[in-house]
Amino acid sequence: MFGTILVFLGGISLVLFVTGLLTQAWKLLFWSGAAMIPPMLAIYLGGSNLWFRLCIAVPLLIFASAFIMKHRNTIKL
Repeated sequence: MFGTILVFLGGISLVLFVTGLLTQAWKLLFWSGAAMIPPMLAIYLGGSNLWFRLCIAVPLLIFASAFIMKHRNTIKL
């Protein structure tokens, strides 16, 4: 049951991520990162080597892209 919920959250997160990128909506990217945290946290806590530990970076990168998209007019990259 818990695995089904994690797969569902992962799918929802991917849909929100793609929609957020296409429409350039930072709120969709934020919710995509929030929906991605439980599945990636489960992999992070269950894995023992470095590659499993790096999967927690995916939601952090999504949050960073949402932050940059929100402040793209004030931050000059």
